[in-house]
Amino acid sequence: MPLAFLIKDLAHLIPPNIPEFDWVEPCLGINDVAYIGLRDLDSAEKQIIKEYGMSAYTMHDVMEHGIGEIVRRAIADVSHNYSRPIHLSFDIDGLDPTVAPSTGTPVPGGLELAQGVYIVEKVAETGLMTMMDLVEVNPELGTEADQRKTMDAASEIIGAWYGRRSKLQIAPDYKIPSPN
Repeated sequence: MPLAFLIKDLAHLIPPNIPEFDWVEPCLGINDVAYIGLRDLDSAEKQIIKEYGMSAYTMHDVMEHGIGEIVRRAIADVSHNYSRPIHLSFDIDGLDPTVAPSTGTPVPGGLELAQGVYIVEKVAETGLMTMMDLVEVNPELGTEADQRKTMDAASEIIGAWYGRRSKLQIAPDYKIPSPN
């Protein structure tokens, strides 16, 4: 992951002499990053997350605790008591491929579009979000319908940062009931 090149605590894990990344200077700490909606991790990624205590919330966590609680936790994790700016990097492949199929790494079981929009809205509402990037959109993949669906999803995500209120409705604190 390119992000690993930016995390000081992981610099020793990066192979030396990769010319494409010579210009990169690690500038983030482990506690500056929070992942939401993880799934399909390889064993090395799981080990790094566990070993370094990274803030990482899987889709299982989202289903168990609700997207509202997970977003609150992630913001608290990276904002350091709401005192630091937040850069939101949104990978469109974090959404379920039924919502955004035109990406190079579609994995079933991702976030609903409304959950993705909710994440952006809540981070933006903190007043700490200084920038956002939206990645993994590839409008050359899939059918024309897939491409349109993905571009519409990307537009909803970007619009949420600019304050456009989505017409999408979710229950942000919905949780899977405990089998007691």
